[in-house]
Amino acid sequence: MTPHDLEELDMTDETDGSAYSSGPSGSTRETGPIGPILDAVDGWLSRFIRTTTPEDIHLLTLWAAHTYVVEQTYTSPRLQIDSVMPGSGKTTCLEHLAHLARRPLSASTISSEALLPRVLESGIRTILIDEADRSLDMKNPIMAGVLATINTGYKRGGSRPVLVKDSEGNWTDREMSTFAPVALAGNNPNLPDDTRSRCIRVLLMPDLDGTAEPSDWEDLEGDADRLQVQLSEAMDAARDAIAEARPELPPGCVARHREKWRPLARVAAVAGGRWPAIAEQLILRDLQEHETEKEEGLMNRPLRVHLLFDLAEVWREGETFVPTPELIARLAQTAPQRWGAESLKGLTPQGLGRMLMTGYKIASDREPTGARRRGYTRQALEPAWRLFHIDPADSDRTSPV
Repeated sequence: MTPHDLEELDMTDETDGSAYSSGPSGSTRETGPIGPILDAVDGWLSRFIRTTTPEDIHLLTLWAAHTYVVEQTYTSPRLQIDSVMPGSGKTTCLEHLAHLARRPLSASTISSEALLPRVLESGIRTILIDEADRSLDMKNPIMAGVLATINTGYKRGGSRPVLVKDSEGNWTDREMSTFAPVALAGNNPNLPDDTRSRCIRVLLMPDLDGTAEPSDWEDLEGDADRLQVQLSEAMDAARDAIAEARPELPPGCVARHREKWRPLARVAAVAGGRWPAIAEQLILRDLQEHETEKEEGLMNRPLRVHLLFDLAEVWREGETFVPTPELIARLAQTAPQRWGAESLKGLTPQGLGRMLMTGYKIASDREPTGARRRGYTRQALEPAWRLFHIDPADSDRTSPV
């Protein structure tokens, strides 16, 4: 299918030859007005990009489409374009998004933390960051500000103060919008947890069998630009419908997951046809991957959360009080990489007290028997354990975060 075919497209779903297909939970959806253009974009991307699972092509299509209606979707998930090895087409993927998404801005380096807010002063643009594993290196002191822009721009109304010169040439701070769609491409970039939690990940693979068409833009640019215009016009016409769409999300798609996936689910709901079922499949896969990572201990826990789990691990049955030195010794023996000789500094009474007080308002106390030793009571720890669904009697504990 080429962009030239769009004017002749009818409302037939290419999967079964009818105007209907199964939507989420077995429902039936009629193809909507933006369904044909999403099919065309999907067909275009599948010619040039290879993903580890075919469903990720659909994800790229929905993400490109949502960039035109982020004012209506309220949030905009960050797209993380990753690969298992170099040469998998991350830059090629960004190039195609640059020809399809709304007012793209491509950047392989960011020289100032004020750059993105200044660019967005003229209106919403789609930020495409290549080589994110290097361009967002946290060793660079300006990257904290850049990542703050990426994080705050995740929701409509996001902003941050930026220094600008006033009419008299004096520097003053002004609140500037950071709201924009963002795609990050890189080989497993070391993103902070708060940024990663806002990302939907697409994993690319090398074209080992040579089935992907080469992206020769000298020959492709005209067709790509026509497809972009048609996508832009179709999404603009669908703004009101997307603003009103309230698709039912799968069970468990709550909190940050809901914020990430609802924009794409709304686009899919208005597209109709096969697209609601595609969105549901993508969401369920993401939720399953999240649960698997939790079960296998692959998710990063903050050190303070690790502390709660480790304290429950070393707390013995029937104990109501444990002196601080004894707790530290047990923690160091159970998790030496975090608390013992294998850690950077080792845990001290002051460090233990600081984490428990600042994290959970848990203070040490004197031994109930009247001895002068200080330590911690089970009664003081139990509210925090309950908050994280930790049972000290359970030997198989996994974090819910």
